[in-house]
Amino acid sequence: MVVLRLLAALLLTALLAAPLQAKDKPPTGYDNSRDSFVYDGRQNYPYVIRGVMIDWELACLKGKSVACLKLAKAFETGFGIIRADQRAAVGYFMEACKKGSGEGCVRAAEMLREGTPGYKLPAMAQQQAERGCNQLKFQPACASLAVSQASAAPTGSTQSDALLAKACAGGDDTGCRNRANALFYSRQDATSRAEGLKLYEPACRSRRSWGCMGMADAYRNGWGVAVDPVRAAEFERIGCVETTGDKLRLCTYHGERLTKSGNKADLNRGEQYLAASCSANDGQACFYVSRLFLLGL
Repeated sequence: MVVLRLLAALLLTALLAAPLQAKDKPPTGYDNSRDSFVYDGRQNYPYVIRGVMIDWELACLKGKSVACLKLAKAFETGFGIIRADQRAAVGYFMEACKKGSGEGCVRAAEMLREGTPGYKLPAMAQQQAERGCNQLKFQPACASLAVSQASAAPTGSTQSDALLAKACAGGDDTGCRNRANALFYSRQDATSRAEGLKLYEPACRSRRSWGCMGMADAYRNGWGVAVDPVRAAEFERIGCVETTGDKLRLCTYHGERLTKSGNKADLNRGEQYLAASCSANDGQACFYVSRLFLLGL
């Protein structure tokens, strides 16, 4: 039964994945294919593309930054038969940046800074942000540059705090997230947590997963607010179901609460959320799934 539910959850996740562009037909196994490569910050990384992505690649090679962005986003999320591949994605965000896309510079910097492709290249991340800010005059890249500079400064230092505050004020989502997390999870004093909550709550209202995560943790644990399981559960639900970004742990929390509701339909939905999180390597979700199996639920 648990295996079937795992498969059902994986199918549900696939069905909910939205195509990159409604007007661009996602490639299938019947489309023409092409072997190619892109520089991913460390090496020329090989991949296979199909269908409309071949046209995008040719346009990207001719200097069309929009086409480079399409390829980057296709590899970032997966597109038709083409599976998500973060190394190819970061390579094409870098290509988009090189060809004049500030958006490409910002995303490449973020991925290389945070290790999304499986490795971190802080110096290269800063180069991407610097190009977007100083050469392309793209304001979000200036905020991203401040985040990169903050990452190089000692954690919790005045310099780091000032740079993160600058990035957040400049509209950089990563800057706001990092600043909120530094205030809330690293410092932990009442004043800092209160400041962190001021960033988390509006972020959650704007459907940013990191904002809902902070609010859920606050009400689950009584950090900066009184313990309130009902409010914690609602932030977990919103974060899992309605937000963008990394919401794996939120779905684990939401799924675990559903399995305790006493309602059979909620139990089934909760198992599906937990199975999906477990399949995405959230160890806590795997523990909850195992516990349900041992309890015979």
